[in-house]
Amino acid sequence: MSRLARTLYFIGLLVAPGAAVAADLPASQPAPTEARFASGWTFSIDPIYGWIPGFKGDVSVFGNDAHIDVTTLDILDNLGPFLRALDGYYMGSGEWRSGRYGLGYDIVHFSVSGTRDFGNRILTGSADLGFSLTMATLTGNYRAFESAKAYADIVAGVRYTKVNIDLDLTVGPVPAAASGGDDWFDPVLGIRGRYDFADHWYVKGQALGGALGGSDYLYDLSGLVGYSWSNGVEAYAGWRAAHTSYDKDDFTWDVTMTGPMLGLSYNF
Repeated sequence: MSRLARTLYFIGLLVAPGAAVAADLPASQPAPTEARFASGWTFSIDPIYGWIPGFKGDVSVFGNDAHIDVTTLDILDNLGPFLRALDGYYMGSGEWRSGRYGLGYDIVHFSVSGTRDFGNRILTGSADLGFSLTMATLTGNYRAFESAKAYADIVAGVRYTKVNIDLDLTVGPVPAAASGGDDWFDPVLGIRGRYDFADHWYVKGQALGGALGGSDYLYDLSGLVGYSWSNGVEAYAGWRAAHTSYDKDDFTWDVTMTGPMLGLSYNF
């Protein structure tokens, strides 16, 4: 065998196995994981979502203790009065991502107020009650696992919570006012993930927990089922439960919020 023939023979040994393997791969074979991680910046936003939680737990304000137990069905049964009492509402989330790393946010805010008249023939009065809640969470996200159909992220960050209750009371000609509440920060740590179980259909969820911050402890859990279109728009629905146990000075907020959740997201 000539020198040229031997060279061509060894080149054929090196190239042929790789060519055979490449020929056996389906055209839809996903890109290697590292190649996907190396992609540029992407952005996903839920500009506004709906969460209708019930409230159950213990609250102490104005020196008085109270147990609250309002379900989602209670709110829906009185949806008209609730919407009329609603002063402000915003719930939204989003994430910037590049490769394995992302920066995410989630904001929950609403405020309600109402007036109730009371009294008898001798003494009359009115009470104006206002309530507002804000939960704003900022996290750094690390993609620990990703495949063609699933991913799992480790998330860590901080949550800011603010609760405020205002009471304006008028009994006869005598007015009185009181305000109670507090705001605080908590470190949070958790996981989240997604699995595409059919064409366009997926499930996703998140579990966050926190302690050693302003509150004694907190958790925030959600599970959702969604449908995605090819243009990057997704719709989802599911359930979310969040609990915060906070007790400081004369204010206690030991409450679980749980209820249905739905929304739209856009991926760029």
